[in-house]
Amino acid sequence: MNPKTIGLVLLEHVTAVDVTGPAEAFGRTNIQVRNQSASGRRFPDCYRVLTLGVNAGRCVTECGIVIEPHLNLEKAPALDTLFICGGSRIHTARQSGKLGKWLKVRLPLTRRVVAIGTGIYELAATGLVDGRQVAIHWRLADDLARRFPNVRVNRNALFIKDGPFYSCAGGASAIDLSLSLIEEDFGHRIALNLARELVLHVKRSGAQLQYSEALQFQVQSSDRFTDLPAWILCNLNQDLTVESLAHPQGVYVAAEFQPSV
Repeated sequence: MNPKTIGLVLLEHVTAVDVTGPAEAFGRTNIQVRNQSASGRRFPDCYRVLTLGVNAGRCVTECGIVIEPHLNLEKAPALDTLFICGGSRIHTARQSGKLGKWLKVRLPLTRRVVAIGTGIYELAATGLVDGRQVAIHWRLADDLARRFPNVRVNRNALFIKDGPFYSCAGGASAIDLSLSLIEEDFGHRIALNLARELVLHVKRSGAQLQYSEALQFQVQSSDRFTDLPAWILCNLNQDLTVESLAHPQGVYVAAEFQPSV
């Protein structure tokens, strides 16, 4: 089996995690599949990951890390899955006509096209996702809908699939989406083991909301209770009565709030 080629398109000032998150997920899949082989024989890699530059030369990420793309767009081989990686400046910059023309040529030859975060701006500018549903970071949902009224913007979902097009909110959701793609290719077990290998708390579905109630509680709560939601999620098999949760925090539960037997 030939490896599936994953192409990560890098725009200037790209967000590093939008590149490295998916790259790490697909790269580690090769190790996961190899380790789960019962025969112990050498298997070919599942994925080949390439970074693609829109222009010649290095790409400077938002955090200052410099990435040297493997190839530029003109020299890119046939791709199974194409990622357009986002960054905070991409949605305010002028759209790249060069990238748009290249995307239109590549679409019929590519099984999956993925927009990470603000990468959806570049994809939407081509008209290829008109009438389709896309995900975007909640902070930019109104702006995307205003600029591209023919695109159906979902402001809540972590990631969305609509036909051959996939999109996500960016950041950590880029890894969630990558795991979903890997599950499509190699099954639920491989994806779950990979999530464990990457030390993810949970493998999230695309329908999960971007807004985290647990995180909001941590923001609003006092220092004493900041870590309580995370502890509960990691200890669902423990005693989670009010009394058991209150005791480690040094909190007294008044009699009128104690459940009657």
